[in-house]
Amino acid sequence: MPNGPGVPENITVTFINPTSVKVAWTTSVETVDKFDVTYKPTDARVVAVVAGNSDAVTLSGLKADTQYQLTVAAVWNRKKYKSRPIVFRTLELPRSSPQQDHMASFSTEPPPPREGNDPSNLPEYPPNSSTVSQSY
Repeated sequence: MPNGPGVPENITVTFINPTSVKVAWTTSVETVDKFDVTYKPTDARVVAVVAGNSDAVTLSGLKADTQYQLTVAAVWNRKKYKSRPIVFRTLELPRSSPQQDHMASFSTEPPPPREGNDPSNLPEYPPNSSTVSQSY
């Protein structure tokens, strides 16, 4: 049952993204000084003041995947006409693909000391002198 004339009704919450929602409402009166949209997660309280000729507000900077409670109050002649509380949960952040870490490691044996210009003294490297590994 309404608390008085102009109590905001038909409150809808439209999810824009994980940290923003649009809140809309209707009232039975044309003239309202302003609307106070009060919303809070479990540990805080925020009030968004909205012009009297508005019927919606976008709330941004919300925490993703968090339950909020909100009320909309029409303020007219210094009296508040408050809606019933609405509870909603913001969207989850999109799941990203698993992080891909790439790691490369190389190991080589130092060449043996070279003596003179004899080609038979050139260093030989073992066939498995370098390794590459990837982890996902």
